[in-house]
Amino acid sequence: MLVNNSLSNLIISGPSGTGKSCSIKCLVKEFLHELSKDALLELNGSDDRGINIIRVTIKSFAQKKMILDEGKYKVIILDEADSITVGSQQALRRIIENFSKTTRFIFVCNELNKIIEPIQSRSTMLEFKELKKNDLFRMLEKICISENINYTKSGLELISQISYGDMRHAIGNLQNTYYCSSIINKKSIFEICNIPLNFLLRDIVKLCLKNDLKKVCNLLSSNFHDGYSMDDIINTLFYLVRTNTSIKEIDRIEFIKQISVSGININDGVYGIIPIYSIASRLCSINQK
Repeated sequence: MLVNNSLSNLIISGPSGTGKSCSIKCLVKEFLHELSKDALLELNGSDDRGINIIRVTIKSFAQKKMILDEGKYKVIILDEADSITVGSQQALRRIIENFSKTTRFIFVCNELNKIIEPIQSRSTMLEFKELKKNDLFRMLEKICISENINYTKSGLELISQISYGDMRHAIGNLQNTYYCSSIINKKSIFEICNIPLNFLLRDIVKLCLKNDLKKVCNLLSSNFHDGYSMDDIINTLFYLVRTNTSIKEIDRIEFIKQISVSGININDGVYGIIPIYSIASRLCSINQK
């Protein structure tokens, strides 16, 4: 787009912490140069999502007269656009049509399906994937070198693992560990980031395949009573199963399916010791099937 000097309406979707907003700000700054102060409007959809914002703020900015070079446009960035109400999006569609010659709209969202079809059809859609563990590791190592932070490779690998493709989360974990410890290593990360220890849960797959429900329940509930959150337990289980090559592919798929169901239930508000026993019973039933 920069090379051809042809910016279109954009919808950028993908998980949080993958660099969507940062990339768009870099793009627009490079596209507009010194005009970025006057020809750019940034709004956060989670704060400014009412119909009045669309009719007043956005429309008045789109109507504003500006002298721009050929191929340049005024740019409106709507961050967290999936929080904008459907009624507001319908009003926005009309504004996009009326001011297509002078203004470009960029929507940044986590879930594409919450953007209405008429806006999708008028935009170029780009999807940002979850960042890979190696990408996270390289960036964390670069930060440590530039900031003169003592670190171990195993420590940075652990942060990369527990951040699940979220760069923002990874940098936050690195920063928290740095403020509380003189060196970034596994021991300090486990203590400060408060994640379930992998070695406490690593035997859970074997116990499930043996149908040892009592031991599985004790293992999961002890982690829960130690203060680890349900999300952390689910994410650690998911990682252990996904990276365990000693079990059959069909069993691994079934394990992941059951852990994912538990994750959905927890996100829906189910909490406490009962879901822990539910996870244990479903995982132990896999081998019986």
